[in-house]
Amino acid sequence: MSLISLLPLYILIGFIEWFLALRRTLACARNEKVMLVCIVFIENLVSLWVLSNFIEKKDWMIAICYAIGGAMGSLMITFMNKDKPQLSENGVPNGPSIVGLCNSGSTAATFFAKSAW
Repeated sequence: MSLISLLPLYILIGFIEWFLALRRTLACARNEKVMLVCIVFIENLVSLWVLSNFIEKKDWMIAICYAIGGAMGSLMITFMNKDKPQLSENGVPNGPSIVGLCNSGSTAATFFAKSAW
């Protein structure tokens, strides 16, 4: 197959890989251990395949198409998850606090919790 006919494939692979990357984050947050391991395995295979083709062919269109697909994959997650967290008065999401997960009330955790949202 010619490189031109493979470019849509790289867009699709970038889309799938970024969709999986964001799904991996969700699996980690939900403590879905088996799902997390499977997603990481597939993600690594896909990204290494694209990287090896990029190195072999030395064509930046592969990287550009992969990046376009990645942007589309992350955009798809944002459209699927329309529920935005409710923010408190100081701009931190309501619900479980990241501060409680770290050393209770540590300065770095408080800074991260406020700046992450």
